[in-house]
Amino acid sequence: MSAAMNETAVPGMKPATIFTMTGLVISGIMMSPLRQFFDFFPLDVAWTIHHLLAYWGFILTSIHIGMYVKTMMGIMRMNNLALKGGVLHPRVPIKTL
Repeated sequence: MSAAMNETAVPGMKPATIFTMTGLVISGIMMSPLRQFFDFFPLDVAWTIHHLLAYWGFILTSIHIGMYVKTMMGIMRMNNLALKGGVLHPRVPIKTL
């Protein structure tokens, strides 16, 4: 599956993930000792926003990783990483894209 196909699988995935991660940084600063810049914002609201964005960030990141599982498995197959006794075989050279 190509990157272009992945983008159409879930429209708006990239902007939503960027918004969520940026919001996590800002709400984290709102709760930190640097709070002096956000004194006008109630702490309990910042805490609620931070947790809400953390849960959505987890969901969106999981979906994002899930869209690339086939690509990662293809790289693993390309590298011939055979399991022998539960350990990766040490003599197999690893190829990269």
